[in-house]
Amino acid sequence: MPIFITRVELPSATPKDYQELEAEMKKAAFKDVKKTSGKKSFINPAEFNRQGNSLLEVTGAAAKAVRKTGKNYSFTVIRERKISMH
Repeated sequence: MPIFITRVELPSATPKDYQELEAEMKKAAFKDVKKTSGKKSFINPAEFNRQGNSLLEVTGAAAKAVRKTGKNYSFTVIRERKISMH
């Protein structure tokens, strides 16, 4: 199953807003990829990975999760592509 990378931007967000975003994204099977040394780092934009069957499936799940924050947002979803260096 392909992996999709999702970047979410919450303009004028606080660290609390990003905690809420992370919780909602986790409920929707997204994994936070921007963590530093085990410490939480709330960086705008936030970045998550998720497996899915299609771009439409993952985009829908991201939109639903982000809307639950009640904040203005923008996001981008791309399919991860593994490149082999032979």
